[in-house]
Amino acid sequence: IRSALKNELYHKTKRTPIILPIIIEIDI
Repeated sequence: IRSALKNELYHKTKRTPIILPIIIEIDI
């Protein structure tokens, strides 16, 4: 379920790349 969530977030960041660093931070 985690990978699915990550996939959803990844697709969202494609439209808003500014969120990408936040996701990376959460992933750490």
